[in-house]
Amino acid sequence: MSEVIRKNLALLTLLAALVGALVSVGFRYRVSYSAKSLSRDELLREIEIGASMPVVAVSHALTRQFASSTPSLNGQDRLEAKDDTRLFIPDKYAVAMLACDTTEPEYKNMIVLYDGIWFRGVVSGIVRTVQTGPGDLVGEVTLVGSVYRCRERGTVLVASGVKLSLPLEQVGVGAIAVRTSNSWVAYPAAVADAFISFLLMVFIPTLTLSIMKAIVDSAQSDRGPARLFRYSFRYFGVTTLVAGAIGTAAGYVCYVNQPAGTNLRDVASVSVGSQTTAAEYDAHPVLNQLIAIVPTNPLGALSNPDGNKGLQVAFIAVILGILLAVIGSEQRDRAARFLKNALALIVKDTDLKWWALSDWADVLTPMGVFFISLKFCATVSYDFLWEMLTVILSILAALTLHAALLLAWTVVCRNWRDWFRRGLVPGIPGLVTALATSSSYAALPAIAGVPLLADNSSRRGVFDFCTTINKNGTTIYVATVASYVLFDRLSGGVTSLALVVLLLSGLASVATAGLPFAAVFGLRMVLLASGSPGGLAWAILPIDPLVDRFVTVLNVFANLTACSPSRPAEVLTFELAPSKTQPDGVDAANA
Repeated sequence: MSEVIRKNLALLTLLAALVGALVSVGFRYRVSYSAKSLSRDELLREIEIGASMPVVAVSHALTRQFASSTPSLNGQDRLEAKDDTRLFIPDKYAVAMLACDTTEPEYKNMIVLYDGIWFRGVVSGIVRTVQTGPGDLVGEVTLVGSVYRCRERGTVLVASGVKLSLPLEQVGVGAIAVRTSNSWVAYPAAVADAFISFLLMVFIPTLTLSIMKAIVDSAQSDRGPARLFRYSFRYFGVTTLVAGAIGTAAGYVCYVNQPAGTNLRDVASVSVGSQTTAAEYDAHPVLNQLIAIVPTNPLGALSNPDGNKGLQVAFIAVILGILLAVIGSEQRDRAARFLKNALALIVKDTDLKWWALSDWADVLTPMGVFFISLKFCATVSYDFLWEMLTVILSILAALTLHAALLLAWTVVCRNWRDWFRRGLVPGIPGLVTALATSSSYAALPAIAGVPLLADNSSRRGVFDFCTTINKNGTTIYVATVASYVLFDRLSGGVTSLALVVLLLSGLASVATAGLPFAAVFGLRMVLLASGSPGGLAWAILPIDPLVDRFVTVLNVFANLTACSPSRPAEVLTFELAPSKTQPDGVDAANA
């Protein structure tokens, strides 16, 4: 059964996403409410469970205060039973279903009765209470949040930073009703969150071992690590910057074309890791983010990949890999065997053929995608689902543009006829494999067998090393979504954070390992590092099975392009230095 799943993983994943989207209709706008209002004691116990308890409130006083075209914040800030006040304590999925287009009966009735105006916020601060007698408790609960209103273009924010007080003595049956509300989708969402946590669990060891192994293996090349690294890093730097710029521009296109009323914060609120990273004002975000790649506590980076900690892990792996690459050949061979065996426990090795954690990830992926798609489609608006189509088209257009630029560079600056005849044409089966499997490693045997690489260990070393560090398609994917989120957060403003996204997208692509949804991990790093909700990374999971296959094709194509031979006239800059083992005037890399 597991073998069947792995062989048809791409198709099964797509089907799981589609079926999950269809099944989500049965969970959309399905909410269960408590039968009666909470008492004062029950409300206090709910508040004590944890900080920032979510609250939704409506009252005729709020309606009067914010119904005018120029609402004021100087109105009544106390919720009273006489104003027919109602309070709900929803879970995060029930909160996401409160919108003007909702079909949930209770919410829809509430919107009609209160002219489409409601407060949404959290319990803030310490609840002040006084025991005035046996069983008699007075005090007030402070609520802080925003007021929303329905208008022709959808749900709009009327006021933020609104503070309301809820008198405890008026809470209960016959007064201010406080009811809990829980969405049905919370149960399948728990399965989706468990699957995401499983992927996060295997992310750090896969990333660390794969980078170290690639560097140590590259040291076995005829060229040696220094010359190979020099060429590979130059190619990586230039192509990654171009890919990041194209992705950032595509993200701005997504922002410009997003539907009116799209609220990415609402989407993030129902995802794992929805919090932003708390940070002080930073006048030099680009410099500080780059400096932060160097970890002050390597063990802390390995234990918690939030923010740019994943990039810190990649930095640690590169340093360790370089140290292992320059030791004696006998010790390096032992280190290479150890890394190969250790990585084989996590990621499938075609030589050892051990059962690895990635095999479990592959087997569980269709089920995980089903529940992720169900949760996602049941909790976001149809407008946002339509926006996802714009994001997909923008990413595909950006991938095509970058591939065209790489092809133009090859034709103008390289020996493109030799590359085309001995590399691209025989490598087409490998590109097709990448498209079908969404895996660069699955395409590796077919690509490595082309004459351009099979006859030259230096070029093969370049390709192997670039397969680990140079992922132009992933850079575009991450930069497009991350910059879209950033421009949405800044209301279209362009700041130095756009440069942070551009640079970190390229670096984060290095920190993506050979796992399902690898680009999502890189996106999460960039979102958190740029101060955006990390939970939005998981919002793209339903579209990832489709987009990732085209991303993988560009990754493989770009790395095959890196191995293109220079022109006979030797006017090219991107080429390895001549090998000392060859006769004078002969470049073995261009044989």
